[in-house]
Amino acid sequence: MRRFFLSVAVSGLVAGGIMPAQGQMDDTAAVRRTIEAFAEFVQAKDLASIDTLWATGRGVYIIEGAGVNHGWPDYRDNHLGRELESFDNFAYRFYSIEPQVRGAVAWAAFQYELSADTPRGRLELEGRATAVLEKQNGRWIIAHLHTSGRRRRGSGAVQSVSGDSIEVASTVERFHKALAEGDSLAALALLSEDLRILESGTLETRAEYRSGHLRADIRFASAVPSERGAIHVVVRGDVAWATSTSVTQGEIRGRTIDSRGAELMVLTRGPNGWKIQAVHWSSRSRVP
Repeated sequence: MRRFFLSVAVSGLVAGGIMPAQGQMDDTAAVRRTIEAFAEFVQAKDLASIDTLWATGRGVYIIEGAGVNHGWPDYRDNHLGRELESFDNFAYRFYSIEPQVRGAVAWAAFQYELSADTPRGRLELEGRATAVLEKQNGRWIIAHLHTSGRRRRGSGAVQSVSGDSIEVASTVERFHKALAEGDSLAALALLSEDLRILESGTLETRAEYRSGHLRADIRFASAVPSERGAIHVVVRGDVAWATSTSVTQGEIRGRTIDSRGAELMVLTRGPNGWKIQAVHWSSRSRVP
């Protein structure tokens, strides 16, 4: 069976294809961001931006199953680029990224999902990967990638609309990314006009969230890092729901945060894509 590059594996694209200054980021977060950027640039078919994420020289390998490419240029020109040209309706995401950092070297295990229309028919994959990264001139870059994948398993409507479920998960991820980056306009653009938010026994409309709670969420998300788990999506026609959990640890305004959270989002699909219709957040301290 033909090898598919996405055994190598959705946030939003990095503006202009340029990575953020990693000196401003914790190493663990910077490693995760490099891996996320790889997925984002692949989905955008932006090979030039992917060039900036890979180490050069000897000892750089990309292994998929029994196949090996020696260095990023070999993989780009003889494998990845050709397959991207054949993909339509392409959706792709990494999740459950688990970085480990030891000095100037890091590795990370993660999972991926992919769907695309190809000349041979519909392709739907899920798999696992391990990346090794090096820190060079203050930036984390990929030095090795080893992946394995399989045809995606599922049942009922979720299996038949896996591309939709990836788009739903991407919408949820983009919302949280906008909060963490302080981009209130991007966050609001993903919320439906008749949004309802439930949290700690309160109910807010979109207008109420925009005028008050949104600013507090941005301050918190920008100051306290959160490790989000996999997003589980169910799609039923033009309605979907997504559930996930998270662990949040850090400090804000002299207060130590160590909590576990749960999230339910209900989304609907309209002419402009998926929008968040309802949100339910809950959390509790992890400290006894």
